[in-house]
Amino acid sequence: MTILIAALNTSLRLKTDEPVTSQIHDCFEDYFPAPIEQHVRELNQAYPFTGLKAQIMADNLTEGQWLLYTTACFSGQVLNGGIEQFFSNCPGLIRDAESVLADWASVEFLTAYKTAAAPLLEVIKRHAELPPVDQEHELADFWTAIEAAEKLIDDVTAAEINTSAYSGDRNENPQNWFTKLETKVLKFVEDNPEQFMRSNIENR
Repeated sequence: MTILIAALNTSLRLKTDEPVTSQIHDCFEDYFPAPIEQHVRELNQAYPFTGLKAQIMADNLTEGQWLLYTTACFSGQVLNGGIEQFFSNCPGLIRDAESVLADWASVEFLTAYKTAAAPLLEVIKRHAELPPVDQEHELADFWTAIEAAEKLIDDVTAAEINTSAYSGDRNENPQNWFTKLETKVLKFVEDNPEQFMRSNIENR
């Protein structure tokens, strides 16, 4: 299978005077034109309890694409409507966000996320371990369980995450949870263009 990836001559239209979160989303727009963004979104929605990271080993996207897509969706959703909106709108990325935070964020951020997301992560883990059955029936059960788990989210740690996202000094504070994460991810994106812009990548 061929990985859909941006054209070789794609250039990042980064505005370095803007906050790092804006630069992350600029990278997302440049490296995920509509057909690629739709392709990755459909991969994620097909089996939301396995997560998007599994698609790297399946040669459906690169590690860099997974990292940027997950980070941009996570930070964008939280900024728009809080961690609760991310959980509600992107259940297929809940497990992926945990993986990104484990490797790229502070221990405190990861701990808060795992606490807030614990009921949802448990549902995802349980369904990922089930033997495959009819997909329509399986997904219906999954969505029902996710909706029930959303009511059990730890409000205190969810508020901590939201406070970090909406902090007035977020853009100037390199230790802010989101700023620290996005700064690291942005550097990876800038340093590894081959993860995002070739004409195509053949199966390895």
